[in-house]
Amino acid sequence: QQARERTKTRPSRDASCMTTRDDAGAGLDACAELNDSDLGWMDALDGVGLEPAAPNCDEYSRPPPAKKKKHAARRPARPLAPPGVSLAPEERARLEKERNREHARNTRARKKEALEKLRREVAGLEEAAVERDESERRARQIAKRRLAVLQCVFRKRGEGVLEREEWGKFLTSDFELRQPLNPHQACRPADVEGNRKLSRGVDGFIDDVASLSVLFRSVGRSADLSYRVAAAPTFACSVLPPAPTVVNDAVYGHWGARTTDARRHGARGEAGIRGLFCARFAESGCRLRSLELVYDVNALSEDIVRSTETPLTRVPGCLRDATFDADPAARVVTKATAPFQIVDCNRAWLELCSFPSKSSVVGRTLRVIQGPLTDRESLKRLHAEIIQGHATDATLLNYKGDGATFINYLRVCPIYPDRDPASKPSHYLGILRDLMADACADDARFGTESMACPLCGGTGRAPAAPAVYS
Repeated sequence: QQARERTKTRPSRDASCMTTRDDAGAGLDACAELNDSDLGWMDALDGVGLEPAAPNCDEYSRPPPAKKKKHAARRPARPLAPPGVSLAPEERARLEKERNREHARNTRARKKEALEKLRREVAGLEEAAVERDESERRARQIAKRRLAVLQCVFRKRGEGVLEREEWGKFLTSDFELRQPLNPHQACRPADVEGNRKLSRGVDGFIDDVASLSVLFRSVGRSADLSYRVAAAPTFACSVLPPAPTVVNDAVYGHWGARTTDARRHGARGEAGIRGLFCARFAESGCRLRSLELVYDVNALSEDIVRSTETPLTRVPGCLRDATFDADPAARVVTKATAPFQIVDCNRAWLELCSFPSKSSVVGRTLRVIQGPLTDRESLKRLHAEIIQGHATDATLLNYKGDGATFINYLRVCPIYPDRDPASKPSHYLGILRDLMADACADDARFGTESMACPLCGGTGRAPAAPAVYS
């Protein structure tokens, strides 16, 4: 009886699950008709203190699975007839046929839309591929042009080109050149930043080209036989292998500069440098925005000294350091405006030009060391470069105070009054070297008469001047 009571009350305990069944009352009546012998298994469970397992309610209480979202173009099949309406076989067949046709139309519409979507995606991929290929082609063309521009810039730098219009084709107006500071090369005080040199703009780059040209030409002109060669010494500057690396708007690679005919002018050997560069171009353009050079200044100085067998001369950065008596090189300082009056000189210059004291030359012009055999065309070229504010050099036949002549290799460097980038040169420093002092003293150096110096005939002295011009 107790088991029967438990059986009657058990469905009510699981009413939340049984309410979902169609005939809950029928289930209770079936349980009431069971015999005691049929419920013995429940007594056995009670003897061990276990409850019979309740029906699994999760499978009834679990929410139904979400329906898949139909495609926008898919239309649900409409019913053949309203609910509760019976159809004749012929009418049902006709309606099913129409419904099948509607399904077919929907299927074709979905396929057409999918095909159009696929075509659009393919067309977009093809267009992207074409744009990518065109972009890569343009990038290769720009990289090729930039490499050509870079090679041209280094080549023209080696040729010593000083025309502003020419450099304006390759450099932007805010161009910057960064490189190690070389004490043997003319430099604006405003360009010095620690141990680095920063040249700004096209004009600053031209000044650097001029001073570098003077430095490399001095290798050949400082040689003993250079006065016998009419052509000026040359040097070459170029991009070196391996091929430069292009990364976006930057180009990285190796570069070098070297004299080409220093031996012909009597130098012991050629001198040069090798280094690295980083060039940055304007966006989507082929004009240089900046150029950074890296090289060993000490190695270059040692190479030049080894080639010329003479010590290098330091270029001063201010007027105070321009002349001093302890310097073995002959130096003279003039004003920066015509007629370039002499302001100061050192003892080596007085000895070379045979003047007794500074008072005898200060306030006068450099005509005191010029005469009838001094090349006027060379003087015009020299003055043109000086007016532009560039470092320059020339080989001239000059006259001493006693009327004797000598072949002079002259280097001219501008001196600025302050660190203002807009400042103009206030003075010019001239560094003189007598090319005949040692070379022509020994006639055996030339061997035969045909090899003798065309100016002095192997005597070691140039033709004497009839008078000294003041």
